Amino acid sequence: MRLTPCIGLLDGSERFAKLIGASIAGLLVASVGPIAALFDNAATFAVSALLTWAFVTVVPALLSRAKNDNDPPHTSYWSDLAEGFRLVSRDPLMRLIVGLVVFTNLLDAARRSTLMPLRQRSVERRGRVGCLRRKAESG
Repeated sequence: MRLTPCIGLLDGSERFAKLIGASIAGLLVASVGPIAALFDNAATFAVSALLTWAFVTVVPALLSRAKNDNDPPHTSYWSDLAEGFRLVSRDPLMRLIVGLVVFTNLLDAARRSTLMPLRQRSVERRGRVGCLRRKAESG
């Protein structure tokens, strides 16, 4: 399968889950209460783990490739991480891509639901959340 449709399906399913999940969570909290909603959430995670364990299998080609003697031996997480940093630091295109992703994630993090209330409480103090205001209000 090509990578482009996979990324589209992943992004679409993530956005759909955020849209529907928040609504269902609100209804669940309103109907059964917050503590029971947390237990329901834990139960859905357990069901998800069981379904993944039961139905997701390891592809045999990956197992045979992993046992290939031509592959370099796996060392440790930290040495693999250091090798990744060395790879990124040597390649100018990779540095640019990683820098762009870090920068856009930094900009995107400010509008996430966990940071907006903190900004409103600590900076705004007027009960408004957001950056855009009419000129008359800001002047």
